Amino acid sequence: MHAWIKDAQKFRILLSTTGLYGVTLTAALLWQDTSFASWFLAPLSILHLFFYGIIHELTHNNIFTRARTNVWVGHVLCPLNLVYFHTFKTVHLQHHRFVQIPEVDPVCTLKPDGTYYHPLWYMIVWPYHAVRWYVRHITQHRDRQRLVRNYLLFTAGIYSLFALGWLGGMLSTMLFFWALPVYIGTVFLIGIRNLIEHYGCEAARYRTSRTLTNRLLNTLTFNSFFHLEHHLMPTASITQLRELHERNRALYREKRAFIV
Repeated sequence: MHAWIKDAQKFRILLSTTGLYGVTLTAALLWQDTSFASWFLAPLSILHLFFYGIIHELTHNNIFTRARTNVWVGHVLCPLNLVYFHTFKTVHLQHHRFVQIPEVDPVCTLKPDGTYYHPLWYMIVWPYHAVRWYVRHITQHRDRQRLVRNYLLFTAGIYSLFALGWLGGMLSTMLFFWALPVYIGTVFLIGIRNLIEHYGCEAARYRTSRTLTNRLLNTLTFNSFFHLEHHLMPTASITQLRELHERNRALYREKRAFIV
């Protein structure tokens, strides 16, 4: 392993996902006028979901040894998912700190009154609540002038790309092969994952998150559904997540953890 790589397996996932995305998007654009062009929507959405997972690992400084390298790569990848890396990282770390506490957990499945959102309604509103929390956070921050400026510049840049696409007659292509897969992969599918991992859970150390032990599902997602383990040890490697689950079996029974 190179000195600048912290987790070689996650680094390989980053490289393979990026390469596969480039090939898939190129093929989609080359065959966009064919009858089967819409079939590219599914793999593109899944790849954006994987980019979400990679950005998530960069947020926890889990891929590269130096924190600055994780941040830099995060800033490079995040525009592909139409999200600002500082927004993603700030919201996600806040979620880890106050998981399942309404108002302070930006993606909490609980309403402020302590009742649960209807799952379908949660799928619609969770991104709005996350962005609203972030905007409130940076406008109250002591370095708010810089944070607000950077966020507005990023947002303006993204809208400018779509404006250029409109002027160049490519807006429909950008929306179908970029914006729509991003929505499916990082809003719709992640909303479902949030519900799977946190719906019905509570603000207690071993009951904030739900772990799914299905071997096939975890093989396909690199053990990402060992979610309670991730919250207990956010810097764990793919292998360590499963090992932590095995070590904690008795403790989980004692604490009545949500293990499926």
